[in-house]
Parts: sequence; C-alpha cells; structure tokens
Amino acid sequence: MKRFLAVLALSLFLIPLGCETRVTDPEADPQASPPPPSFAGNKGGIVYTETYGSWPPVTSDLVYLDLTTNKTTLLTTNPGPDQMGSWSPDGNWIVYSSAVPPSKDMDLHVMSVAKDGTPGVRYAILAGHKGGDNYAAWSPDGNKIAFRHGGDIYYIEMSWLTGGPLPASTSGPVHLTPKAAVGPIYWDTRPSWSPNSDEIIFARNCRARRHEQPPPPATPIPPTPCPADDQSRELWMVDLTGTETRVTKTPSINEDNPSWNPNGSGGVDEIVYNVIADVGGSA
Repeated sequence: MKRFLAVLALSLFLIPLGCETRVTDPEADPQASPPPPSFAGNKGGIVYTETYGSWPPVTSDLVYLDLTTNKTTLLTTNPGPDQMGSWSPDGNWIVYSSAVPPSKDMDLHVMSVAKDGTPGVRYAILAGHKGGDNYAAWSPDGNKIAFRHGGDIYYIEMSWLTGGPLPASTSGPVHLTPKAAVGPIYWDTRPSWSPNSDEIIFARNCRARRHEQPPPPATPIPPTPCPADDQSRELWMVDLTGTETRVTKTPSINEDNPSWNPNGSGGVDEIVYNVIADVGGSA
C-alpha cells in the first residue's frame, strides 16, 4: 500500500443516561466502509458494534471483547443503533454515537468501562446537536474528541472528564472544516489524530452543488461541478486553527479510513488507510 501522507457555539449538556431509544443515523454514508473495532491496549479488550436485522432500520449494540478470556460483555441494550465506539487513551472511557428521544439525531455519548468490561456511568456530551454526530475519535492526549457533523470535522474539549476544569456552559464544539458558501460542496469524515494531538487527518469527497431553481420560463441553473482533480475521496489534514493541507491527489482512486500511528513521530508517512479503485478493487 502506498503511504502518503472556527468555533461553533453550542451548549454542552452533561446528562447521566438511563434507558435510551436509538434511531438510524441520518448521515450514514452507504458508499463508505464501516468503522473498524476499537482496541484498548492497556486492558487487552476491543469494543465493536453488533448489528441485528437489515439496514434500515437496524438495531445495534456495543460489545466489549476481553482478548485474554474471550469473554464478551454487552455494553448497551437499547433499541436502535448504538455504534462507532472509540476508546479514550487510558482505556477507561468509550465515546460512541447514539440517540435519546425525542431527538432522532445521533449524539455523542461517553461511557466508563471497568477492567473486566463492566459498563459504568454514561453521559451525553452533546445533546440536540441537529444533524447527527459520528465517527468520534479520541485524541492521544485524552483531552479532545474529534467527530463528523453535517459532513464537517469538529472537535470538543474533554479534559474535564479526567479531572480538568468543567467547560463553560456556553462552550461547544470547534468547527474545523466549515463548508464554503459558493462552489462545490465538500464532505469530510473519518477523523484520526496525530500523535501530538495537534492535527487531524480525514477523508474528503466533493459533491456538485445544486441550486434553487428560478420559476419557468427562466433558464435553469446547472449544478456547480467538482473540479477535475476532485472526483474521488482524498485525504486531507487540518490543524486546530482550521488550516487545511491536502495529503493525497489521486483522481482515479478513493482513499478512506485514515489512521495515524499513535506512537509515531507524527510524519505523514505513518498513516495507514484504505485504497479503493474506481473499478471497485481495494487494497
């Protein structure tokens, strides 16, 4: 495989959770491959999504697998999808996507997990964030969570969870990759942190912008197309100031699911990702 290498003010709700109702994810991308299981090295365990039925609708839960004993523990038991679990660096917490009625949007939740896989306290860290939050990824320093919302990349401070100060009630996620008001539309997903927790690599693909049409007999407005070199899913980086850098430029190949080596030096040659050719092949 080849090796390549703005703040949105929303209220932060810390809500202990009991029973929850899950619904399908309105931002699910049928062309994207599912996220892989998440490994907690210091506990020797994996969290993964167990799915029942066909999509949509679907019921899914988070499951903990102890790699020493091969014992599995069901972490969530609610109707609808609980999915995309990702471990905190210390292996004590999982961030995942779920929904609480009456909302039908997927929100971010965190759950403590004991060494034997027993689930503990749960909180909704973003409630009412219209449009759904998913593909959450914890930073290596444990202080931030990156995620996708509305086809853009955001992050939210999480140092309060491990003893840091509570954020202000008016604080919210930082919007790193806002969409431009003109031109084609870019959709960003699958964030992964650099080892120093100061950059995020993600996958981006372009979609033609469709316009509101004037009434007849006016001439219809054609969609704004994607540039010739933006016809496939590519890898980009963004730092915490919102400065973006393109990593790959392969019009006939889609790159997806980037993952940065958490123990590396932070170089762009320490990233692994899927390569999917237009003809459907993968590597």
